[in-house]
Amino acid sequence: MDTDLTDLIARVAMRDQAAFQRLYTQTSGRLFSICRQILRDHHLAEEALQEAFIQVWHHASEYHCERGSPLTWMSAITRYRALNILRSRNPREQITDTAEAEEETATDPLDHFINGIHDRKVHYCFEALSQEQRQSVLLAFYHGYSHHEVAARLQSPLGTVKSWIRRGLSSLRRCLS
Repeated sequence: MDTDLTDLIARVAMRDQAAFQRLYTQTSGRLFSICRQILRDHHLAEEALQEAFIQVWHHASEYHCERGSPLTWMSAITRYRALNILRSRNPREQITDTAEAEEETATDPLDHFINGIHDRKVHYCFEALSQEQRQSVLLAFYHGYSHHEVAARLQSPLGTVKSWIRRGLSSLRRCLS
């Protein structure tokens, strides 16, 4: 699938509209779920997805396969679009509401996330991280919190949280490759 997506992105970089339509068809479901997870609102998620695909159209020539898979690149764009929309809509109130809702409905978001992983290798690699790295990566990439928000949530210094996230992602990358 990655090879097919890489080829489609290369064709999109040359402004091939048919390739863009195929790229959208093959990836929009996964990317929309990222938007829904972060924004928790169908209409805002649609808006974020549209903005993400506009970015993909305009920046397809900047994709380099040696830096990561096509879906990872597109997921990052999508995540940033959704986070920008989230932050533009009274971010403090929404982050607080999300955190309170998680505490009320889930025993531990980390356990919930880990138990939901179906890929054994990803599960194994995620389990190999330290508790602090897992929590930081989970809050930043699964829940969409900024580094400042993760630091506040974990009651840890910002630099420490950034290190946990950086080292955690580095460990995951090594483990999964």
